[in-house]
Amino acid sequence: IEILKNTKTKIPKVYYSGSFNGEDYYIASLIEGIRFSQFCQKATLDEFLKSVNNLGTVLNGVRSLSFSAYGDISNPLYANWSSRIGDLLDKKVNDTVIKQYLNKDIIAKIRKLFENSRSELDSTGNPTLVIYDLHKDNFLVNNHGQLSGFYDFDFSTFAPGCLDFIPIEFSVMNSLGEQHFDEARDAFYAGYNNGQKICYDKNVRQIHFLNHFLAAIKIYHEREFPRDSWSKNFTERVNKIVNKNYVDLTPLKK
Repeated sequence: IEILKNTKTKIPKVYYSGSFNGEDYYIASLIEGIRFSQFCQKATLDEFLKSVNNLGTVLNGVRSLSFSAYGDISNPLYANWSSRIGDLLDKKVNDTVIKQYLNKDIIAKIRKLFENSRSELDSTGNPTLVIYDLHKDNFLVNNHGQLSGFYDFDFSTFAPGCLDFIPIEFSVMNSLGEQHFDEARDAFYAGYNNGQKICYDKNVRQIHFLNHFLAAIKIYHEREFPRDSWSKNFTERVNKIVNKNYVDLTPLKK
């Protein structure tokens, strides 16, 4: 929240923060609005596209922030992105829960893809604030679909801005059905990058996909599967990993 004060992003005033039973919490001013997922239940296609466009515009403001290192916002330690994402992937494939669902071929594929993409990863983008867990239940909009606030920053990190595109593609752009994905993507980039699509290396994109999918496997194991915020496509891809040992990394597009 302190970081976002340097942007035009609407943020709540924090009155108190503390810890209880090992969990951190804070008491803040009320953020007006409804969850984006609720807005989409009654929104027309035009209203939905305008809202996605506004999300892109707001995130473009967040991306104006720059930092000197990658990693946790409380203690960024990585001079390059490949070291940071490499550590994240390594922790996931060695996690006692996640590795139950991965055979040796998948693990080998992940490691090979990473090793062959180090230079591309390091040219992906400078460290900026990435909210990361940016699914359709984790931000609020007003009755017109204009963003009124973010919450749930547990997974926020300093990383290339494109890391946020994975949850946005799989949870936000599909909110009115995958038949409108292309229109939603175009509306988002119109706000985020003046209508220009952000293109980055195919392997980097796949590594970012994997980082997100592997985290979802743990949710699968904990019986919170599928979550309401997940799109049909994302759920199907996680199912392929855990039930068929197949990783589908094809781009989400029509």
